[in-house]
Amino acid sequence: MTGAQQRIDLLRHLEFFVAVADELHFGRAAEAVGVRQPPLSQGLRRLERKLGSALFERGAKGVTLTEAGAALLPRARRLLGDAALLLAAADDARREPVGLRLGVPPQLPVSAVAALLTSARRVLPGQRVEQTTAPTTALLQMVVRGGLDVAVVVHPAPVAGLHAGPVTRMARHALIAADHPLAQRRSTSVSVRELVTSLPLALPPRRHHPAAHDDLLDASARFGLRVSTRHAEDDRAAMLAAASGTVAALTADPDLRSASVANLAITTDPFPLRLRLVRATSPDRPIEPAVVDAVQSALAGGR
Repeated sequence: MTGAQQRIDLLRHLEFFVAVADELHFGRAAEAVGVRQPPLSQGLRRLERKLGSALFERGAKGVTLTEAGAALLPRARRLLGDAALLLAAADDARREPVGLRLGVPPQLPVSAVAALLTSARRVLPGQRVEQTTAPTTALLQMVVRGGLDVAVVVHPAPVAGLHAGPVTRMARHALIAADHPLAQRRSTSVSVRELVTSLPLALPPRRHHPAAHDDLLDASARFGLRVSTRHAEDDRAAMLAAASGTVAALTADPDLRSASVANLAITTDPFPLRLRLVRATSPDRPIEPAVVDAVQSALAGGR
C-alpha cells in the first residue's frame, strides 16, 4: 500500500487544513487544534497526498492557499460542520429518547409541520419528535420498512397494507410574479379561467407523487390549464418558479408571498392539497393511540 493509499483520520486532518487556512501560520494553527507544529505539518502532507493536490504554498513570505486549497476549503468546512451536527444529534439521542418519527411531504406548509410537531410533543413529554421531509413515494417506503412511525402523504397514494386516516384538504393558492397583470389588480383572488389564459402551471415532479400528480393533471386538463415542464416540488421552488414570471405555481400556505411574488386565492378551490396520515399495521415500535390522534387532529386543524 502506497503512502497516498494509507488510511488517515480524515476529519482530524481536515481540522488541520482549516486551521492553517484560517491562521495562515503553522505555529498558530497547531496551537488552535491542540497539537505541536511537526505533527500538524506531517498531517497536512498526508492529507495532500491523499487528495493528490497541494493545499498551501509555503514560502519566505508565509503560507497561502493554492487554487486547489481555495476550492476545497468550503467543502472541508461543510464536512466538519456536518460532523459536529452528527455528534450533537447523537448526544441529544442519548439524553432524550425518540418518541415519534414523523414524515411529511415537501408541499406541506412549514406552519402546518410546526403544528404537527408541537401537538406530538405535548403528548410525549421528555421525548423527541424526529421529522423527515421526503416525497410521498419515499415516505411510504420508510413507513413500510420501519424507518418512520407515521407519515403525512399526498392523496391519492397506494396505501394498501397500511393504516390510513381520513383525507384532509388544504386549499391551494396561486403564486404569481408581482409584476404580472393578474397580480397588479386590487383582487386577492384569481379564477381558473384567468389562469388558463395567462400562465402555465408548474407542478411537483410526477416520480415523487405519481397518483397525486396524475390527479392534478386531470384537474388541469378539465379546466384547460397548460402545465409547464418546470417543476416546483416545495414552497421554495414554487416561489422561485413564480418569480421567473413565466409560470404560476401552487402553495397551500396562504401567507407565502414576497415583494416579487403575489399569493392569490383560486376561486372554487379546484386544486386542493389532499393529505392522509399513514402508519404500519404491525409496527416494530408501537405508537400510543393518543400520539396518532394528536397528529391527526393537528393535520385536520391545518385546513
